[in-house]
Amino acid sequence: MPLYRIIDSILLYQESRNIQGDFLEIGVLHGATSGYLSLSLDSRARLFLIDPFQNLEEVAGKIAAFADVDSTRILCLAEDSRVVYKMRSIFLDGFLPRLQIVHIDGEHSYDAVLSDMKLAESYIMDGGLIILDDIFNVASACCTHALFDSIAMMPSLHIACIGFNKAFVCDSRFLEAYRSLFLGFPVTFERDYGLYIRACLNDWSRERGYVSIHEIDRGEPKFQAINRVADDYSLL
Repeated sequence: MPLYRIIDSILLYQESRNIQGDFLEIGVLHGATSGYLSLSLDSRARLFLIDPFQNLEEVAGKIAAFADVDSTRILCLAEDSRVVYKMRSIFLDGFLPRLQIVHIDGEHSYDAVLSDMKLAESYIMDGGLIILDDIFNVASACCTHALFDSIAMMPSLHIACIGFNKAFVCDSRFLEAYRSLFLGFPVTFERDYGLYIRACLNDWSRERGYVSIHEIDRGEPKFQAINRVADDYSLL
């Protein structure tokens, strides 16, 4: 599945630059994404889980067994994420989180997504990445609405890439590095995985442009800018 290859590439990129910290997932469900991320959890790092609707202790036990992570490094908050943000000095400040990856897939209301982006921005480490789910999903359109509004409200954050219903957001200081990573996917994914991806250049009035990626058929052009496509990025 391309999404897990994308996550693998992000984690390898971060490791190569010694970007290693804690993971946070808002909206845990059965813990599949957290479990997969935890396979790369640094030996000193922690996994934070926020979800008021799941049995987090049970989910944490499954993640610990799957990823061979000490369960004491999995911290569970069975609270509404908006409450966690408003009372973060009580819930999180004592742990001094330094978040390498934040995966947001909680309540899909506009207010909740906006709050979750603010929570992520409060603790993201240098070079960390926020991954927001259900972008351009018409059944949850307010996720996309909240994404773009949050970027406008928090000038330090920028969209590096959108693709496979996810937005990948980073601090502006690391935008060009992450853009380069995503722009390399059409070549590296075909070479390494036999997957065909197109990278598209987009602009937006409030910030530097971002990349979007989607799956294509073999032989189709790998890159796209406004009104033109090419098989070589340098030709755009």
